[in-house]
Amino acid sequence: MTTLTDSLWTLVRWAVPVTVAGVLAAGMIGANRLGDAVRARVEARLAAEFPTLPVWVQGASLVEGEGVVVRGVSFSDPSLPPAISELVRVDEVRLACSTNLA
Repeated sequence: MTTLTDSLWTLVRWAVPVTVAGVLAAGMIGANRLGDAVRARVEARLAAEFPTLPVWVQGASLVEGEGVVVRGVSFSDPSLPPAISELVRVDEVRLACSTNLA
């Protein structure tokens, strides 16, 4: 009986941390995919607003109840030499809007 109890206790002792780690990893992967989707949407919207300028967005995240935080926005002019083609670079933009995960 003691061997069975020890085996079950060992199983529980290892199963709980592995389960917690799995849930945390799944949450991080989901948040990363959501950030990529928001970044792509913001980049597409900016590209539609400024069709003659290439737009690049480094990252974006959704802040529930507040809006969107966009990081690393840059606009460039392809007609200029590469060393000076970047027209403007903004480190962070906070957009206040009524967004949600749906």
